[in-house]
Amino acid sequence: MKNNWLEYFTTGDLAKYNMRALKLYGLSVENTSKLKNYKYIDEYCELKIGSVIRYFVLGEEDHLKTPVIVTDISILDGGIYIYCKSVSPRFVYYTTLMFDKHVIFQKLRKDEELILEFNSSLST
Repeated sequence: MKNNWLEYFTTGDLAKYNMRALKLYGLSVENTSKLKNYKYIDEYCELKIGSVIRYFVLGEEDHLKTPVIVTDISILDGGIYIYCKSVSPRFVYYTTLMFDKHVIFQKLRKDEELILEFNSSLST
């Protein structure tokens, strides 16, 4: 999805977009409520270092992983690697995700949430 997606999206559009992504990968649409302020990332260039993401591991059970913070992104011969750190300061752990082996949802920034809400209010 292009960077100007915010110009046209409402909160309802975002929910539908995420639901389509879940269906595409055969994941439960019941997870949509857990992804209220998240957006499906279909291209690695949409990921932002410092952002919070949640993800599913392709080929494993339908389980939405706990949020992590993107600390770095590397493009190597083996693929695109996303380096992450846990959000909780009590239980610090690091993990590496391969972009092609995960379904990733990035948390919206506050300004993005505000724009979505504004667009939603205009469309009603």
